[in-house]
Amino acid sequence: MKPKIPQVKEVNLELIDVNYYFDEEIKIEDIDIQLSARASFNNEENLIFFFIHVRYFYKPKKSKGQTLFHTDYLSIIEVDKVDWKKKNELKIEKNQLAHLLGMSFLMVRGSISNRLGSNFLSQVELPLINPLKILEAHHKMDKKHFVLSTDFEKRH
Repeated sequence: MKPKIPQVKEVNLELIDVNYYFDEEIKIEDIDIQLSARASFNNEENLIFFFIHVRYFYKPKKSKGQTLFHTDYLSIIEVDKVDWKKKNELKIEKNQLAHLLGMSFLMVRGSISNRLGSNFLSQVELPLINPLKILEAHHKMDKKHFVLSTDFEKRH
């Protein structure tokens, strides 16, 4: 399996103007970042997909909270030297898929940094991630492999 460089595109965006919605000063320590990712594959075109979800959630002590920034990205990775036709499930070595998610997330991180460049939220740092743990939270696996399906979920 020889993957190409991920192609990342933003497929959803919600970004509110904190000055419009809040009278009080927002403290960065009251902002929680939620991250998730799901992987699938396309057996006709030999593609691996990652649906990457990022949400900045403001939750001061006496409030139910509010989403400040929510975005979803689709990372598409073309893979050479494979033939997945007629397969509905695909086993990929855990570290290899985690590496591909890590590459994709680096590109998403850059895109988010660019998107929030002049916004108050640019001060909020995206945390370092462990791609293996993110994948383990949402995918079937055996000892050495993640099991992907062709069922691409367009939701998170």
